[in-house]
Amino acid sequence: MAVVEPPPAAFVMLENGPGCGDASITTAGECGEAAASLGYEASVTSGSWGHAPLGCFVGHPIDGWTHTYFNSQAGQTGRDVYRSLCLGEAYVELENGPGCDEASITTAEECGEAAGRLGYSVLVTSVSDINAPLGCFTGHPVDHWSHTFFNTQDGATGNANYRSICKNDINECASNNGGCASTASCTNTMGGRSCACNSGYSGNGVTCADINECASNNGGCSSNAVCSNTMGGHTCACISSDYTGNGYSCTARPAVWLGVYALGVGSLGPQEQCPNNGFANMLYTQLEGRQGSRGDDTALNSIRMYCSNGGYVNSLMGIWGDWSNRGSCSTGFNAYRLRVEERQGSQGDDTATNGVQLFCVNGAQVNESGYVGDWSGIQYCPGTSRICGMMTRVEDNLGTQGDDTAMNDVWMKCCYGT
Repeated sequence: MAVVEPPPAAFVMLENGPGCGDASITTAGECGEAAASLGYEASVTSGSWGHAPLGCFVGHPIDGWTHTYFNSQAGQTGRDVYRSLCLGEAYVELENGPGCDEASITTAEECGEAAGRLGYSVLVTSVSDINAPLGCFTGHPVDHWSHTFFNTQDGATGNANYRSICKNDINECASNNGGCASTASCTNTMGGRSCACNSGYSGNGVTCADINECASNNGGCSSNAVCSNTMGGHTCACISSDYTGNGYSCTARPAVWLGVYALGVGSLGPQEQCPNNGFANMLYTQLEGRQGSRGDDTALNSIRMYCSNGGYVNSLMGIWGDWSNRGSCSTGFNAYRLRVEERQGSQGDDTATNGVQLFCVNGAQVNESGYVGDWSGIQYCPGTSRICGMMTRVEDNLGTQGDDTAMNDVWMKCCYGT
């Protein structure tokens, strides 16, 4: 079907004059729609002014015609400081075919209005005719299409004796995003358009505000991640190098065991770790005092570390000596060393591990020095991990005929994400 002179727009702008005449926009709502489609402000101020054009207009030049008005005052002449917004060609004529499809005019009243706009009779005869186009049409050529009809019959095929009158769909979205917000999608519809805010924004489509995704459920990020709001979205990042992942999933790095060996005798105790993802922050030791020339010295018997989230760890312990609090660190420990006496031979009294020293994250130290022996090298937890558990090797009680040593080897566990 050939389209006869399709109009360029549903609305037009007149620079000056008494308004739009028969093409006047009749409601403030349509005024806002027209303004938006022509790139003007969609918000409309209604009033009754004797010095401005009738209907829809924009003005004043000193503010770049940035405001839109709807004037209900009749008989105005207008002047060059205002610009009238008028109805354009809202209808189009199709030479032949089955009708207008989704562009069909749906009422006899609108059919008459459309026919009048296109120069045909505004008097409409309603019919139900399978041989004529569905909706609004004119015909017959023998009377120069001087009659206007509105056909309610479905499935009409149309023929060369009739001309369908259809709504002229203008793509409002082609200009200024149809008056929708810059953060919205404009969807052209028959005779109009719809606006919908893009993902990450909320509003009616004409105005859209950023949604702060981080305000709810941490934006879907991991509980071990930081959510950062962005315009139209958000980002997730694991809270520190203690964790690996993409921000939506963050897993603590694997724990690391450090070890210092003494004489290597005795039984291994259980591997123990602070509960509730805690770290060690206080040191208690059990130290046997010197036994004199006839006694069997054992020095350090037991180590106990209290944890930030409650509880404590001590692994295997000896049986001799008194307990004492050697100090605490609120920031936890990230290194340690032992004071170890080497083997004394057949005539000597072995004591193995005498002392332990823990190094705080903040640089302080807590320790049990013991009596004799040399300090080992310092064992450091990697990265930002902290001591969170331990395992010990302790020699059993050998009785009156043996040389007891009690505490021997000590391993410390370093955990990330504590």
